[in-house]
Amino acid sequence: MNYLRKQITKIDVIISFLLAIIIVFAVAVGRKFHTEINITTQVMIGLLLGTVVFVVLVFRDRLIQKRYKYEKGLKGEDYLKNKIKNGLKDIHYHLLSNINNNHRGDIDFVLICEHGIYCIENKNINGRIWYDKNSRKLKVNNFSKNYIGQVQGNARYIRNKLIENGVKIDFVEPILVMNNYFLDKVPPKISNTKIFYADKFVEFINKQKAEEGNRLNIDSVLDILKKYDQKKNRR
Repeated sequence: MNYLRKQITKIDVIISFLLAIIIVFAVAVGRKFHTEINITTQVMIGLLLGTVVFVVLVFRDRLIQKRYKYEKGLKGEDYLKNKIKNGLKDIHYHLLSNINNNHRGDIDFVLICEHGIYCIENKNINGRIWYDKNSRKLKVNNFSKNYIGQVQGNARYIRNKLIENGVKIDFVEPILVMNNYFLDKVPPKISNTKIFYADKFVEFINKQKAEEGNRLNIDSVLDILKKYDQKKNRR
C-alpha cells in the first residue's frame, strides 16, 4: 500500500514538472517571436516547440496510465482489507501491510492468526486468468505472470525473518487473492499456493482452527514483524 502511494505521488510530481517545462519553453519561444527573426528561424522554433510538446504529452499519457494502474491496486487492497475486517468476527488476528521485502517493494498483507500466518498478494486487474501447465505460470489475457513465484518468495522472506528472530515456524502460507478476474480453470492450489476470490478467502480463514497445544503466539510474531512494517500499520 505504502509503495503504491509513493509511486502515485512520484508520478504526480513528474507530470507537474513536465507541464512546467512546456509552459517555460512556450514563454521563452514567445519572447523570441517578439524579436526580429526571419521566417526560417520562426518555422524552426515552431517545429521544435511542437516536437517538445508532443514528446512531453506522450510521456505524460504513459505516466497517467501507470498512475491508474497503481490507483486500481490501492482500491483492490482496500477492498480486501475491508472484507477481512468485516468478515473475521470470531478470530483473534492482526493484519499487517507495508512489510518491506528487502527493498524490493511491499508485501501486500500478512495475516497473523493463532492457527497460522498467511502472506497475501492481492491482484486487482480486469481480465481472464488461466493456468498454463507447460510454463507452470498463470496467464492474464495471454500474458505470463509470475504471481505464484512472487507470493512464494514473499512467504519465504517472512518465514526467514521469524526464524532469525527465534520463532519456530514450519510454514508461512502463500495466498493469492484475485479481484475482477475471471478464473478460467485455475486450480484452487498451485505449488503450495492457494488462490481465492476475496470472499472465499475470508470463508477459508473462518473455517480454520488451531490445534490444541499448537497455537501461535500472535504477540511475539507481531513484535518481530512490526520492525519491517513501514508504517506500523496494524489492524
